[in-house]
Amino acid sequence: MISSVIDYIYIGQLLQNKLQDTGISRLNSNWSDHSILHMSLVVGQSPSGPGLWRANPAYATHYTLRTQITQKVHNLLT
Repeated sequence: MISSVIDYIYIGQLLQNKLQDTGISRLNSNWSDHSILHMSLVVGQSPSGPGLWRANPAYATHYTLRTQITQKVHNLLT
């Protein structure tokens, strides 16, 4: 079997000093022959204000929204 890997993660200069870790996670071979690239950034605290988005914890209790998100994630993975 011949295999090759061409995987890159590009980040801008402003984020390079915040890079903490990188890695490759193998997927179950029954699902795919691809792997997942991941990275961790240390970004610290974000000030609140215009342009900042955070998830509203109240959404976690919204049954219909949770059901829709679960279905969309399931559809992406199958």
